[in-house]
Amino acid sequence: MKNKLSFVVLSLLLVACQKTDIQQENMNLQEKTAPLSVVGHSSSYPTSAQKRLKEQLTVNRDANCGCCHQWIEHAKADSWVIKDVVLSSNAKVAEIKDQYAIAPEMRSCHTTVSSSGYVFEGHVPMKAMTAFLENPPENAIGLAVPSMPVGSVGMEDGGHFMPYEVMQLNHDGTYQVFAKIDQPSDQY
Repeated sequence: MKNKLSFVVLSLLLVACQKTDIQQENMNLQEKTAPLSVVGHSSSYPTSAQKRLKEQLTVNRDANCGCCHQWIEHAKADSWVIKDVVLSSNAKVAEIKDQYAIAPEMRSCHTTVSSSGYVFEGHVPMKAMTAFLENPPENAIGLAVPSMPVGSVGMEDGGHFMPYEVMQLNHDGTYQVFAKIDQPSDQY
């Protein structure tokens, strides 16, 4: 009987140790999958900024466009890797837009192409680009902010702001609203 009791106690201790190991594994798993705000920079998973460092943006623009330069500065400040391609004329910029089949009504001043092949036309907010690249919609080729809305990223003008829409460009030439920017803070 004493041997059976010792066996039961030993078995319970082993089970308790295993349970502690399982609890520790669960804690480790929770630490790895918890939001960044909880675990800080100790997470081994890439942050959005780390992902952006791997995604290069090639910005095709005319040399005389100051707002394009401002948009590039915003992108760099948001950890994007930028290749700035200054083209000799608006006609060369139009060729890039034609190459990516950007409809005339969706065009703006500069055309940005990501290293993963998506196109971003005009003053697309970095927040919208990040959301798009983290989960690209099916059949989408990119995003556009048609025209040059006052107060959009790179088009800041004091306190002036004009609400605008970020449009999703689709493979079949159609487009739809991806995001509505009703106030400046919606961009960041």
